[in-house]
Amino acid sequence: MQIDEVTIDKIVEDIVKDIEGRSGLGNEWEEIDSGIRGEIKEKWADIINRNIMLVDEDKESPPECPQNENIRTNDPNPEST
Repeated sequence: MQIDEVTIDKIVEDIVKDIEGRSGLGNEWEEIDSGIRGEIKEKWADIINRNIMLVDEDKESPPECPQNENIRTNDPNPEST
């Protein structure tokens, strides 16, 4: 699933609004230099995009690591195989 930049920006703005609405944090966000706030928002957008791509990769490819199979089968002793 590909998400366009406008949607990612909307998600980031929703996160900022959440921070601003937190008791004791709203003013702190505004106290951060605007350039630094921009860098933070860009980083959050990168994190969102990267994690969405990881979810897509997980859906498309089977697990490559045998330990993953033990987790999915709920084997309490993964070393026994």
